[in-house]
Amino acid sequence: MAGYAVVFDSIFTGTLCGRYPDTAAWLFLLALKDKNGVVDMTPQYISSVTGMPVADLLACISRFMEPDPHSRSTVEQGRRLVPIAADRDWGWRIVNHAAYREKARLISKSEREVTTGSNRERLKTAAHRRSPPLTAANPLSDADADADADADADKREEVEGKRARRAPTAKRLPDDFTLTDSRKATAKAVLNSVIEKYPKTKAAAEAKALLEKLDK
Repeated sequence: MAGYAVVFDSIFTGTLCGRYPDTAAWLFLLALKDKNGVVDMTPQYISSVTGMPVADLLACISRFMEPDPHSRSTVEQGRRLVPIAADRDWGWRIVNHAAYREKARLISKSEREVTTGSNRERLKTAAHRRSPPLTAANPLSDADADADADADADKREEVEGKRARRAPTAKRLPDDFTLTDSRKATAKAVLNSVIEKYPKTKAAAEAKALLEKLDK
């Protein structure tokens, strides 16, 4: 898109570092390129909209079209610009436009995922894969151990609660049934066991109510 460009700080940390007016001219060309990285404009027009003298601009463009053996990129021997037409002396293509456009796209995508939280599960999975194995030299931390213990306890209570809810209901007692002291003691033991094993379930609440009746 003409009029908009993502600028990376690598412009100033590479082979253009400290080279003015080259750095300024390069930023002008980035801002004036189209969506394909093409600057199809005369030097006179670029000079008129940027204020850089034509002579300085042409000198910068000439250097941009030279091979740069110290460039981070080896494409086109490190050149920054190549002509778009052999029959005229103006109009250029920015060599690494596509590579930096993709880099900007990935950064934008990552920031968007962080903002929306859509990458939470992906990061959690990646962090789990990167976690080192537990060894004597790399033991589980107290915080992680507590968290794992709490999770295991919650899971056990959930499973035990389901088992308690599936337990068969007692059959109707015969008419001649007598609650002896021995039977009462056995019943209390069973009810206390239910309360101890399934403390947060409906079965435990019912067991407590029955215990209160047995103690009356």
